[in-house]
This record gives sequence, C-alpha cells and structure tokens, in this order.
Amino acid sequence: MATLDSAVVPPHQARLPSLATRSAVLYSVLVGGAVLLAGWLIGDGNREGALASRKGDLEHRARTVQVRLETEIRSVENDVRFLSGSPFLRDVADVADVAEIPGELIARAEETLAALLAGKPSYAQCRLLHLSEPGMELIRIDQREGAVMPVAREDLQAKGHRDYFKESAGLGEGEIYLSPINLNREFGGISLPHTPTLRSAAKVFDRSGRPFGLVVINVDLRPLFAELRATAGADASLYVANAEGDYLVHPDASKTFGFDLGARHRLADSFGPEPISAPQSDRELLRFVRFTPPLGSGRELVIGVGAPRAAVLGELTRIRNRSMATALAAALLAAVLVWSLAAKVERQVEALDRARRVADENRRAKEEFLATLSHEIRTPMNAVTGLVHALATDRPSEHQAAALESLQFASRKLIAVVNDVLDFSKIEAGKLAVRRAPFDLRELLDNIRAGNLRQAEERGLELVVDPAPEVPRHLVGDSLRLYQILNNLVQNALKFTPAGGRVKLSVAGEPRAGDDGVRLAFRVQDNGVGMDARDLERALSRFGQTGGQRFGGTGLGLPISKQLVELQGGRFRARSSPGEGSTFRFELDFGILPEGAELPATGAVAHRDLRGRRILCVEDVASNRLVMSALLDPTGVDLEFSEDAAGALAHLRAADALPDLILLDLQLPDRDGASLAVELREGWPAIPVIGLTAQTGGELLDRCKRAGVTRFVWKPVEPQRFYEAIGEVLVPPDGRAPGGAGSEIDASPVRALFDGDAAKAERFLTTLADELDEVARALPGLVERLDAEGVLRLHHRLQNGLRLVGATAPLDALAVLAEEVGGGKPLQSCLAALADAGRQLRSANA
Repeated sequence: MATLDSAVVPPHQARLPSLATRSAVLYSVLVGGAVLLAGWLIGDGNREGALASRKGDLEHRARTVQVRLETEIRSVENDVRFLSGSPFLRDVADVADVAEIPGELIARAEETLAALLAGKPSYAQCRLLHLSEPGMELIRIDQREGAVMPVAREDLQAKGHRDYFKESAGLGEGEIYLSPINLNREFGGISLPHTPTLRSAAKVFDRSGRPFGLVVINVDLRPLFAELRATAGADASLYVANAEGDYLVHPDASKTFGFDLGARHRLADSFGPEPISAPQSDRELLRFVRFTPPLGSGRELVIGVGAPRAAVLGELTRIRNRSMATALAAALLAAVLVWSLAAKVERQVEALDRARRVADENRRAKEEFLATLSHEIRTPMNAVTGLVHALATDRPSEHQAAALESLQFASRKLIAVVNDVLDFSKIEAGKLAVRRAPFDLRELLDNIRAGNLRQAEERGLELVVDPAPEVPRHLVGDSLRLYQILNNLVQNALKFTPAGGRVKLSVAGEPRAGDDGVRLAFRVQDNGVGMDARDLERALSRFGQTGGQRFGGTGLGLPISKQLVELQGGRFRARSSPGEGSTFRFELDFGILPEGAELPATGAVAHRDLRGRRILCVEDVASNRLVMSALLDPTGVDLEFSEDAAGALAHLRAADALPDLILLDLQLPDRDGASLAVELREGWPAIPVIGLTAQTGGELLDRCKRAGVTRFVWKPVEPQRFYEAIGEVLVPPDGRAPGGAGSEIDASPVRALFDGDAAKAERFLTTLADELDEVARALPGLVERLDAEGVLRLHHRLQNGLRLVGATAPLDALAVLAEEVGGGKPLQSCLAALADAGRQLRSANA
C-alpha cells in the first residue's frame, strides 16, 4: 500500500495541467469566434430574416385581436338569445294589451335585464321594444360608471325610425341581428363622450308564437378597443376598419368614425385599395387580416397591426450589441473559471485515481486471498478425495468401506463450504457463468438422494424424492447449478428437521407455449422447526443464520441457491412458520433433449474410448500425480508425467509420438500455466490442453482461456467430471478419435493435375500440409484478438488446395470458427481438423 502515497506522478497526471491550459485557450478561441459569428448573424447578415420574423409576429398579434373581437361578439349573441327566451320577458309578451301589463311583470323583467348588465360592465343598455307601437321602449336599463339603473317610464323613447329596429323587425325565431359599429346616438344626436357602440337584437315571442317585440343590447366598445390596443402591444399600432374602409380604431383618434362626424378617413387612403396584399411601407411594417363577424351579418372588418421599420431595426441592433457584450463577458468569466478550476479538477482527478487504485488493490487482494484459500484447501483435498476414490475401487473390507464412506462425506462437506464462499464471491462480481448441456434429471435426483440418505438415516428422518411422471428425463440446462441448488435446499431441510420428521423434494413441469422446452417447478418441503418472517429474511441474506450456532453452517446455502435461481431467470420463493416447517420453491426453464440424441459420454464410456491414447500430465505435487494415476490407469491410457514446465517442453521436443492430450497444472514451480499454455499453442497447436487448478476464478484463469486452454478440471478432482472433460476433448460426437480411420484425402486429382509426375504431386501435398501447420500456429492469435476477418482470410487461402484433395472438414471448421471467434471449443475443433488433415496429407505421400 506504500505505493499509493508515492511522490512519483503517473504520466497521465503529469499531463493534466498542460491539458487544462490547452482546454482554456481552445475554449476562449471557440467562444470568441462564436461571439463574432453571433454578431454577424444578428447584424446585417440576418437583417431580412429578422424583419420577416417581426412580420410574422405582427400577423400573430392581428390574429389575436381578431379572436378577442370575435369572442366578444359571440358573447353578446349568446346573451341576447338568452334574454329573448327568458320566461319573464315571455310573461310580458303574453299580455295582449300593453297598457294592461301588470307592474310586477315589468319589475321581474327589469330585474332580469339589470342582472345581466351588472355582470357585463361593457353593456351600456338593455331594452325591450314593442313591435306594434313603432319601436316604443317598454323597458330600458342603463349602465353608467358601474351603476345599473332602470329608466323611468316617462323617459322611454320610440326607436322605430332607427336602422337597427327596421332591420331586426324581420328576424325569425332564434335569429340574431348584429349592427354596424358606430357612435351612439341619443335624442337625435351623437352622445358625448363619443361611444363606439355595437347593437345586437333578437325577437321576443309570446308562448303562442306571436311576435311581440325586440330585446336589444347596446355594447360600449371603448373598453374592448382599449384592450385590443394593449393586445397589439405598446410597440405597435392597431388599425380596425369597417367594410367601407372607415376607421373604427386608428393610432390617431381624430381619424376614427369620420363617417359619423363628417370628416371621413379611410384605409384605402393610407394603404391602397387592397391593404392585405399591398407592398410594405418604407416607414412601417404592416400585417392585415380580413374578419367577417359571425351570424352572417356581412359586417366585414379589416384588422391591421404595424410597427415602425426603424424601431424594429434599432431593436435588432440593440439586441445584437447586448448579446455580444453579454457573450464576451460570459466568455471572459468562463475563461477565468476554467483557469481557476483547473487545479481543483486536477486534485479531484488525482483523488479519484487514488481511490480507483485503492479499490483495484482491494479487489485484487480479495481475489488473491480467495484463490490462495481455494488452492491451499483444494490441493491437499485433491489427494484425499482421489486416494479415497482409488481405495474405494480396490475391494475394501466392510470396515474399510465404512471408513472410506465417512471420509468421503467429510471431504465433500469441507469442499462444499469452500465452494459456497467462492461461488458467492463470483456471484457478487458477476463472473459466475451458466453452462447449458444435456443431462439426465433422474440420475441427478438419484445422486441427491444417495448423497443425503446417510445423513437422513442417522438423524431418523424420511427423505423422499418424487418427480412427477410427466417430467422429461433428458434435459438441456446447467445440471451443475441445479444440483447445487437442490442439494443446498435438501441439506438445509435435513439440518433443521428433528428426528421423526420428513423432507420431500418434488418436481412438476409444464410445456412452454410455442417452445420445445419445459418449465419445471421444484419444491423442497420439511416439517421441521420452521422460522418467523424476520428469521426467514435473515436466512436468505448472506451469512444469515437462524437458531444461533447449534445447527452450524456458513449461512450461505440459501442465499446462493436464491441467487443461482435468479441468475438463470427463475423466481425463488420461500414460506415458513415456527413449529410447522418450511417450503422452498423455484421455477426454471430447460430444453428437452430430442428423441434419439445421446447424452455426453461419462464414466464407463470414457474408460472404453480412452484405451490406446497418450496423455502427458504436467504436475509437480507427488500426491496429485498419484491421484492422476489412480484415475487414469483403469482407462488403459498411456500416461506420462512431467514435474515442471521445462520438463514438459523437453518431453514434447524429444517425443517420437506426441500425446493426444496434455493435463496441465496451472501453478508450477518454474512458471504459471498461462505462459506455458501460450508456448504449447505456438509449438504444438493441435494438442488440446486441460487445466488442472484449485482456483475457480481470477486473472490466471482468464489468461489461460485466452492462451487456448480447452477445459478446466477443478481440484479436488471429481472422477465423473474428470472423465467427462477428457471424453469431450478426446472423443468426438461420431465416437472416433481425431485423425483416426476414415481418411478424407484423395490424392488422385493432384497426380492427375501434374500428369502423373509423382515428385511434383508429393511436393504439392507436402507444401499444403506445411500451410496447414502455419494456419494452425496463426489461429490462436487471431482468436485472442477476436479477428474473424483474419480467420476468413486463412479459409480463403486453403480452400482451393483442400477442395482439390476433398478435405472439406478443415474448411467447415474454419467457417464455424469465424462465426464463433473467441469460443474455446470451436478453436480446438478447428486445430484438430487441421492436424488430422495434415497427417493424412503426409500419409498420402508415403
């Protein structure tokens, strides 16, 4: 750890100040350039674009004014329609003789009109006119300065001579009249102050459908016009003209309502007969919209919003100047901040780098500790279990067999503890792989029962393993992890179940929809001591034990089982109650082995197929060499040993016949297995290598995989797994060894190619065999770099020659390797095919 506080600064840290300086300079240049570019865009170079944007803004304002005006008109329409159908006005209309209308009816009608005006400050008047007596006001409510007042009967007027009365008299039921906008008149003259007024009228009918009168609302438009000017904006001018082009709203108030005041000012006088399509003034930007109010009255309006061009351009200039000044100030401030923060960034990066190195060191220390723990326990246990296996197969006496069985049970328990710790560490690091391969479920369940039956009998327990009849026997999945999960759960149930109890392992299954697989549901149930919810939660956490220490164990069995289930995409569930026992359930998906497919060779099959093969075992520990002999002697294999890397290389260089397989201990006294594996791949690429190790992870195993180690066998060696590994490497699916009988080479096309010249044909076949050796030496490096294109180039290099002699197996293997580059097994299959073809080419010359 002293190196973490060293004064030596790593090269990447020494460059940090220079990098910060260059970043600050580059930032200043970029920001300065951006400021100049922004100034140019906002200035004259973008002048027309800015003007076009402002025109769009003016049109939007004109449309907004239009919408507000239309909203007001529709509101008046709704109100006058409501009043025309009011029951109080119809009560008045139902009285045939106007002179006989009761005062209380007039009063209720006045209250209705007054209530409407009280809620609408812009409504100046609301009246009920009689049709028969030419436009005589029966009711009139005025609103002045927020006060709503009925007009006395003696002050009521006749309005039959007014245009709005004449035009409204012909309305049908439900129709609404909308007047032109003009100045209000009272007693024959224009009232003061000048009040722009809009009138809306509707007929009132009695309940028999007889027309009685008109209800009229006078709208004072002064508040609305003021609101419209505000909507247009203080920086813009608002123009509103009627269908004849007379101004209703103008920036100069003296030019409005000239048609009423005797001095007409028209839109066409200022902007031409078609202001909407007229060219823009040099002095003002203008946008006009034409607006026809609702109700089909034909009272067309033209709305325009304008802004002085000079003011627009001046604002653009001010915006540009402010933007440039702000950007320059921001650039200067940012440059200062960059320089001031450079040292802080450097310190933070340095601190992060120290923290990263500490974390890496801790991780490496943990991995090294676990690797050392594994090696120190597994290495002597390898000798124990191997020799126990050898003694158990050597016809022991009954007493010796019982002792050996006890020794096997104890060693398995110790290794299980080590495996739990290492597996949990790999799960936490995300390095635990799931391996899918064919297996026999019934055999796996039988092994679990057999392995735990003795403990069950010693404790006086009943152990039941009950797979449902419909559960397939031959599956595809990770049998090792399934065995580990189930064995953990069964052992846990046995441990917590008192004498006389029962532990049951059951399996049920159902086909997966649209798939050729099966989903199996596993359940391990006991009637033991059980636990409450809190203890169950603690039991499912790492190192969580319940019931104190009286039951023993590491507290890892349940957490590992749960995580192994979830790692394979399953769901783990648990239920328990004190005094009633516990139930653990999980579901996993498996493939179903097709009919006729065979399970991988194991045990006795490996023994039969290995006879006559050569194996070189590189192992420095004498007891482990004894174990290898005990395991391999019954197979009939020709086994030779080397105690270190130097001896192994010397043996290979001097051997008359090369071995078919190398068993390599990964921790040798003179070098580690990874560096030796690299040299073996370069010199003898066709010989497969199986690594023997007490480690279950770490950098060494990763390096060995990259170097081309085909498989790994972990110490202490389990005989069945050991035979399976050797069988998979040495016994191909067709049951014959690579390079055996059944040669594919046909040299006749080569001899025909050279017109029977034996020397040339022999030279061709020898050259082709040498090329196969060169390709075999190059392949491991290409696979390590994941260079699929390089593999395809080698395929192209060999295809003409190999197809000529009919040797297509190496070409097929190269094609598969290019698709699965990086996988250990395709590489070994390819190397074996190349070596086989090379031997056959050389044999064809003999």
